[in-house]
Amino acid sequence: MNKLEYLFKTHTLRGRLRTFIINLILFVVLVISIFLMFMTKSQIKLTYQNELNSIIKMQNQTIEKWLNERELDIRFLVNSEDVKNNNLKKTKILFENFVNSQSEFYFVSLINLEGHSIVNSTFDNKQFFGDEVFFKDNLDGLDAISDASLTEVNNMPLIHFSSPVLNKYNDVIAVVVGAVRLSSIQAIVENFRFGKTGETYIINAKKQLLTKRKYDKKNKILHEKDLTKIKKDFYESYSKNEVLGTFEKSNFGRWIIVAEISKDEMHEMFEQFLIYVSIFIIILLVLIIPLILRFSNKIEKPLQFLLHGSKQIQDGDYGHEIDSSLITHATNEIKDLTSSFNSMSNVLKSVIGELTRQSTTDVLTKLYNRRELLRLSINAYKSSIEDNKHFSILMIDIDHFKKINDSYGHDCGDFVLKTFGQILKMLTRNEDKVVRYGGEEFVALIRYDEEKDVLKYIKRIKNLIEKNNFVFNDIKIKIKFCAGVSLRQNYDSYDKTISFADKLLYKAKHTGRNKIILDDNTIL
Repeated sequence: MNKLEYLFKTHTLRGRLRTFIINLILFVVLVISIFLMFMTKSQIKLTYQNELNSIIKMQNQTIEKWLNERELDIRFLVNSEDVKNNNLKKTKILFENFVNSQSEFYFVSLINLEGHSIVNSTFDNKQFFGDEVFFKDNLDGLDAISDASLTEVNNMPLIHFSSPVLNKYNDVIAVVVGAVRLSSIQAIVENFRFGKTGETYIINAKKQLLTKRKYDKKNKILHEKDLTKIKKDFYESYSKNEVLGTFEKSNFGRWIIVAEISKDEMHEMFEQFLIYVSIFIIILLVLIIPLILRFSNKIEKPLQFLLHGSKQIQDGDYGHEIDSSLITHATNEIKDLTSSFNSMSNVLKSVIGELTRQSTTDVLTKLYNRRELLRLSINAYKSSIEDNKHFSILMIDIDHFKKINDSYGHDCGDFVLKTFGQILKMLTRNEDKVVRYGGEEFVALIRYDEEKDVLKYIKRIKNLIEKNNFVFNDIKIKIKFCAGVSLRQNYDSYDKTISFADKLLYKAKHTGRNKIILDDNTIL
């Protein structure tokens, strides 16, 4: 007791200073603890909300992609010569082979203009679609996706994808309808479940369940309405538990994708945080305060280096290191902390670099990806001004790429994309850039002094592609491509430049393919 009185005599400067430091530390710890509790609780909710939003957006993108792929499947059948020529026997064989090779489709039918099925891949009996909304849209020349509905035979929930068959005068002569089981969507939903209690499910605009739910024992698909009041906050879920949820519309507003996680799981994380904070405070009081009282002068200077290093990292210098020679007189704890800081700084620099590379590089072709295109275009424009040069945008598309995938498989398709990208990169200078825009489309940003330089570049690509075959597993494949070329100085903005290049590419693809069209209408 006498020693404590001696240490904290308030009538001495040393006692007052130490008392002030102790009180300040306790006050700061208390304020920080309270602040952190409120902030952490809010941050946990925000983190889960962001995770829910991210998951639901990824799921929506996956579902939209799945819907687009099924539409493309139906269009593939519509464009078949057997279907267009009304060869019913061969059409039935085509439909049967298609359904057998496609696990997604339950059946595919060819419908006449009266709404009766005249060819069916799965059933011998005729079906009538004349009263369906999607069929009426098809008669108007539109592709359509139906609402989910139950079949009359076995109450199986189905979605219908349909597309009109047009003659050479663009008159509707028939309709191709493909039915897909809702169970196909279930697999997509289950891939996005997360955490202990997190789940996603889909309901339609009528609040009817389209996919199974994690804690719903009934799971009556399309049979009854769900009365849960879903919102982007906390609410009572169908399981009578309070959850944090969000939702997003999909399939042209017909479906609602719901993502939920229980409030109890969030509280578990908060309770863990409180335990860690309590342990931290105890350790701080037992160890840190005595050390601060004894070695405050020695600790102050190294802390300044650590603070400066933290600010450097905060400002984006992820590889910043603290010079160990500046803290030779610091305590071992500070030295270890500095060493850990330097190690974490190097790891952070490596991780950030890798994440940056992954976010800007296409996984298959190792070219830049579409996300990086805008930044590259801005840099190309700035460089062209500084070097008194121009630059052009080339949009390139491999002809009949889907046929390659359908004929030789996706591994062959990936090989063609990868090799095509390597050829573009090989023929492109380091100061120019090649980007995989998406699918079988590529974009090249080419700087030039004269327009003929661009022509020479695209001719080199064309000559090399035309004179050689792509060889995959002893299969020789002849590749052709279309391209649209626009010169940046001819347009007010980058958006207009790439938009016109895209229009020229579209024109090349729909006027015979194997063409390169420049924005002065020159055709190669």
